Amino acid sequence: MNQSPMLAAALDMQVEGIALAYEREVLKFSKNSNSDQEIWAITDSTGQVRQDRSIKGEPVILRNGEGVKARTIGDPSWPVGAVIIENYPSILFVEGGSDFLAAHCLIYALSREKDTAVVAMLGASNRIRPEAVNLFQGKRVRIFPDMDKAGILAAQRWMEALETGGARVSIYDFKNLATDTGESVKDMRDFLKISIDDWELDYEVREAIPHV
Repeated sequence: MNQSPMLAAALDMQVEGIALAYEREVLKFSKNSNSDQEIWAITDSTGQVRQDRSIKGEPVILRNGEGVKARTIGDPSWPVGAVIIENYPSILFVEGGSDFLAAHCLIYALSREKDTAVVAMLGASNRIRPEAVNLFQGKRVRIFPDMDKAGILAAQRWMEALETGGARVSIYDFKNLATDTGESVKDMRDFLKISIDDWELDYEVREAIPHV
């Protein structure tokens, strides 16, 4: 069942961006087998890793009755979405599920659906699996880091790995950007709330997605 409108409302994101992730089959919806919770998950057709979260933002109930913010199943060294990037020369590389969806919203907002895909690592401590690195050969990759120490170090490590696989890589700098409430932008999700009047006219946004 496609619950993109419900998730978009819960996350305060554009439904068209959420729907894009769903259409590309990197966003799934289900019901938690341990409860009645509605779950959204990011994954891809390889099934190597999946991360579940509650649509309502409540803890995900595990089999033992405990609750966790996110339930990750499989190998988090696999970059979610890497399997679909073959036909996309431009890649947005992010950390975590919410930023993964936010990046799809950015693609929609800038009308870059035809040439841009999104890939996510599920945690700053994870290294990219070596066989996945080769999938990025010849791609133009832009990493959007979480702006904390762990996130910045992870971005640098991922850049080095991707460059060894033949990708052209840059790291986007959120420095000096603020949300519409005046707070510093600390990740891709915050970037969607940047304080500007017209996204198409603002250089910081217009040039966020790399051109090939």
